[in-house]
Amino acid sequence: GITLAVNSNPGSGTLSGTLTIAAVSGEAVFGDISIDKTGSGYTLDATASGLSTATSASFDITPGAATQLVYNVEPSNSVSTVPVSPTIKVRVQDAGGNLVTTATDSITLAINNNPAAGTLSGTLTLSAVSGEASFSDISIDKIGAGYTLDATASGLSSATSASFNITAGAATQLVYSVEPSNSVSTATISPAIKTQVHDAGGNLVAAATNSVSLAINS
Repeated sequence: GITLAVNSNPGSGTLSGTLTIAAVSGEAVFGDISIDKTGSGYTLDATASGLSTATSASFDITPGAATQLVYNVEPSNSVSTVPVSPTIKVRVQDAGGNLVTTATDSITLAINNNPAAGTLSGTLTLSAVSGEASFSDISIDKIGAGYTLDATASGLSSATSASFNITAGAATQLVYSVEPSNSVSTATISPAIKTQVHDAGGNLVAAATNSVSLAINS
């Protein structure tokens, strides 16, 4: 039998198909050979026991049709209402996992796993540029562990991100957790009045030690 194998492998590609075929009338026809990774200057070796090896002329592998979305830069841990950094990046790839540089698909981000009923903010839909969309202003308001994001585009398989956490941001506001209730003159208001220190997303800042003062408004 005659066997094909990659000789020069500029894209670290994998050769697939029926790689060993017996010659018929002195010739072996390899009708299902493919390589998954793009690259310029691939060559193949044809070998058979007892015969000298033949090395092919060089050839190129280019991207195929767009089939899927893949995170190039995953979302990372962030704080409430602050844009996730570094910028989240989603790529359009072919079936071999190659970037489709001509793709301009409209890509949308949405929350998949939502442990704290958070709201996703920022520019949620972008057109890919040279096959990639960069989401630079994405934030979530509610603290929680294990958020994930879905990236979707029409006609392409979606991508779900790795999980990430949102923690409390800087203290910005006071909120009553127990409001004052009707009482009688000079008697202590009951239940006890409670105020909380919150960040911009309305999350309790558990580490806050601010001195809080009460005064009559109306």
